[in-house]
Amino acid sequence: MDASGGCCWRYAERQPGDTTAARKTIAQIDPNIPLKVGTMEQFHSDAVALPRFRTLLLIVFAGLAGGLAMVGVYGVMSYAAVQR
Repeated sequence: MDASGGCCWRYAERQPGDTTAARKTIAQIDPNIPLKVGTMEQFHSDAVALPRFRTLLLIVFAGLAGGLAMVGVYGVMSYAAVQR
């Protein structure tokens, strides 16, 4: 399924090359079918791009939270030491 909810054919090649034969064959079947041509590496990269970005954001915000927690604990300990 593509983003609009319709069907989209994907043609994957082992090596990038001439894809006119595949395009012509699919166009003979139905010229209105959207066709996405690329290598398996490209399709895999596209499939994992968003989860990889979300994981990176999670790591960045977790690091910021840890840093803020360390600064907060340092501040409380420093305040407690000054009060003695």
